[in-house]
Amino acid sequence: LPPIAEITAPDDQTVRIVLESPVPEAILLSGLVHNQIVPKAYVEEVGGEGLAAKPIGAGPFKFVEGDVSDRIVLERYDDYYGGSPDMPPVGPAKADGVVFRVIPELSSRLASLKAGDVHIVQNLNVDSARSLRTDPNIVVKSYEGTRTTWLAMNVTRPPFDNKLVRQAMNYGLDVQSIIDEVLGGEAVRMTGAVPPFSQFYDDSLQPYPYDPDKAKQLLEEAGVGTNFQFVLDAQEPDRAVAEIIVQQYRQLGLDASVRIWEWPVLQEATLKGERQMLLGSWGNSFRHPVDLINPTLMTGGRGNYSQYSNPELDELLERGAVASKEEAAEIYKRVQQILYEDAPWVFLWVPNEVEAGSAALQNWEPGPDGRELLADTWLAS
Repeated sequence: LPPIAEITAPDDQTVRIVLESPVPEAILLSGLVHNQIVPKAYVEEVGGEGLAAKPIGAGPFKFVEGDVSDRIVLERYDDYYGGSPDMPPVGPAKADGVVFRVIPELSSRLASLKAGDVHIVQNLNVDSARSLRTDPNIVVKSYEGTRTTWLAMNVTRPPFDNKLVRQAMNYGLDVQSIIDEVLGGEAVRMTGAVPPFSQFYDDSLQPYPYDPDKAKQLLEEAGVGTNFQFVLDAQEPDRAVAEIIVQQYRQLGLDASVRIWEWPVLQEATLKGERQMLLGSWGNSFRHPVDLINPTLMTGGRGNYSQYSNPELDELLERGAVASKEEAAEIYKRVQQILYEDAPWVFLWVPNEVEAGSAALQNWEPGPDGRELLADTWLAS
């Protein structure tokens, strides 16, 4: 939530929130959606840690047992108030209960699904989704995601401290071929730093075309040519894509390689400016640039893996965070133009979220941002 000055309840049906400063409506409303209503007396009794260990909320299921590193067991709460009348069907949950299990390995998740031990699996890759679509007992569903994906170049270290080199890296990668051939078309290409689903997306910007000759020309203008070495750092789930990206850059004549890390180690090193290029991503579930650009490209941002710093951009982002919708549109248009030209990222894609479920599931639809909204879902007998 944005900084709050005061919250009052003038009557039983009204909550009044006073903010310390103006914020975009989308940020406030999304922030409220991401928070939960909890019983005050219980929280005062057990504290935040107690609430995390045994949560009590206001939803259609109640907590039974579990922890987030293993499994969570819920059962239907029969006294549930029923939900908003504007979002039918209204009433108690259809299922007796729900169990969430943490299974890190994709192969193990798929085996559990096929065996009927679990009924929904998330985070499928293209090959597994293609295979599951031939199974009559399984349904595969995909939906537009909100996780932007890009190559963050360290703009404080050679050769990526040169804007021409960063532009060349955009021209030198055939992004669309990776989307089509590797991701199976399950992604939307990013033309710049603001994703196409944003209300402030500038559709006048065209994606950097795949143009190896242009890339080589820019590298020559930058005085580095193709005679330089760089490492693309990534996490294990992104290994295959990272290797294809590096293979394309090798075709330009660059001495490129991939290095795989555990995320906590990689994140710390990258934020310290100790890495050259990161295959990274950042969610934009609020669908507003303040939720994406501010943390990743503003000076000192908590996800600024490029070490990028631009005073003009910082000033625009500060204004955009409190601007009216009309003023924000002009501000973010300029923001996108700056970032398109400066190219601290190689702009990649927004992948679709792909999930699979048992054909016995009734009324199951994956929710936005990976949520499983299961109040109205049940298993056919």
